[in-house]
Amino acid sequence: MHKVDTRLTIIYDSPYYKAIFEVEDTHNTYKVASVVLGTSSPKLVLIQQLLLGKYYTLNFISQDKSCGSLSPRRTNPKRQQRLVKKLMAKTDCSTQAQEAMRYQHELQREHKKKMKSSAIRQQKLDHFVQKQLKKLEKHKGH
Repeated sequence: MHKVDTRLTIIYDSPYYKAIFEVEDTHNTYKVASVVLGTSSPKLVLIQQLLLGKYYTLNFISQDKSCGSLSPRRTNPKRQQRLVKKLMAKTDCSTQAQEAMRYQHELQREHKKKMKSSAIRQQKLDHFVQKQLKKLEKHKGH
């Protein structure tokens, strides 16, 4: 039997209200999507329109439940103790949805960084080729 749990949480993340959709199923997959609702408190009509009209157009971020966050690094034991102490002092805990969105954001940042560096490399190469053609054009016939 295939069981799917879907949750909608509306939070106030100053200055905006956000709707966070979470979908879990029995195959260890977890999906999350976030929609900014605006600065004023969302009305029931807006939420109903979001559920009925825009639910299937949402961009869900998938994450396997078994995998954690980004690749873990080996840390110094003393540093690890300090980090644990700092985390224990921290009062608010992030939800699984927030961690999944943070993970997706990291992946997007890395992808954007790679694309930008390759675009810059291609631009430099094009500029070099253009200069070489111009140099050859100058010396034609002499």
